[in-house]
Amino acid sequence: MIRPYHDGDAKFLAPVHTAVFPHNPLSITAFGNYVASLLDYGAKAWVFEEDSPLGYALVIPVPGLPHIADLKGCIAPPFQRRGLGTQLLNHLLTDLQGTAVRQVSHQVRWMHSPAARFLQKHDFSVEHEEIMMRLNNLRQLPRPSSREGTAVITLPRSEAVEAFFQLFAASFSGLPWDQPYSRQEIDAALESSADLLLLTLNSHPIDFAWLHLQRNGLGLIEPLGILPEHQHRGYGRFLLQSALQEMARRGATLAQIGAWHTNRPAISLYHSLGFTVHETITFLARDLSSGY
Repeated sequence: MIRPYHDGDAKFLAPVHTAVFPHNPLSITAFGNYVASLLDYGAKAWVFEEDSPLGYALVIPVPGLPHIADLKGCIAPPFQRRGLGTQLLNHLLTDLQGTAVRQVSHQVRWMHSPAARFLQKHDFSVEHEEIMMRLNNLRQLPRPSSREGTAVITLPRSEAVEAFFQLFAASFSGLPWDQPYSRQEIDAALESSADLLLLTLNSHPIDFAWLHLQRNGLGLIEPLGILPEHQHRGYGRFLLQSALQEMARRGATLAQIGAWHTNRPAISLYHSLGFTVHETITFLARDLSSGY
């Protein structure tokens, strides 16, 4: 039987999740909080149950792209390869018909993984690939050279949200990697206005970097952008160097940044600063218009 997720399911599904994803184990409480937070955000969750829950599926709205949902889930290892995953997938695809979601997507790190093979068998295909790059030894990086007329600033929360909203749209509109966040999505995702660095030129914001500091010393920069008319002048390099310095000041020892594999200028910039390729993430997607 397939049914909606209930709070009491966490005690059954946390061990299932940990068995399938041992690199990301979750306690019962952590799993319950994780699903609850996604449901509050607008996700949908289903459970495959026989005598007890044997697996789950989640579809999670992608910020800025309301027509795309991120797919997550699993089936307990002893019950895999029995068609349960197929039943769960077909059920959620049916439930999504008539909603705002037009495409379901899932990230895989290896195209030969069981998840990738399962999804390709069910008509998922490569939508795009992202190159994830990392830089070690942040505390040993030289200070960025100052640029005349520029300043790296932060703003009070409401002003930071509005500045990011305007800069993001002006920087990425029309590009394949455009992800037009709403002001509400920015405000909900921004933990602190200090995480949003803005580069000003003659007091006008032209560039932005959003910092995400992890507990393990890893600092993520996502997204990073600059107005088209100021590109190829060294301003993006300057802000990226300043962002790395700020993350090191906060205790990060390792930085990660990503780019679509077709965004060669960005990848070239990251390489020039010492970043190396860490992994490639492939996004497999299926349109809901596909028959099943």
